Amino acid sequence: MRLTKKIRFNEIKAYQLGWSLIGPPMMSVYCYAIGDVMIDTAQSHMRKEVIQIAENNNIKRVYLTHNHEDHSGNAAAIKNAWNVKIFGHPITKEKMAAPSGILPYQKYMWGKAEPLVIELVSASIETELGETGPGDAGRRV
Repeated sequence: MRLTKKIRFNEIKAYQLGWSLIGPPMMSVYCYAIGDVMIDTAQSHMRKEVIQIAENNNIKRVYLTHNHEDHSGNAAAIKNAWNVKIFGHPITKEKMAAPSGILPYQKYMWGKAEPLVIELVSASIETELGETGPGDAGRRV
């Protein structure tokens, strides 16, 4: 079973994505769109849906919060489809370039992220909501 639900928080769109071979998903993950920016890319089991989300939002940049499969599972597919830049922390960059093995339950729940060379995230990020940087946590820009 596949689950896709869109939740809107003003200009931020959150997409809840769940997958299960049979029955309802045991858990779901989220990716977010803020204008043409996507935060995380969800699990690879939901690739078709995430590609459609990226296309519908005309995504130009992707920021990964970290390398786990439920956050980075479709990063390579999005980059390959539209040649968008994918950004992340130095540790995320290192782990995305040469992913290590994952446990069987991780592969079942989320699928596997493909190796990918990503860019380092800069000190500030600009979206349609404005620019944010260090010290801006919790502050609307």
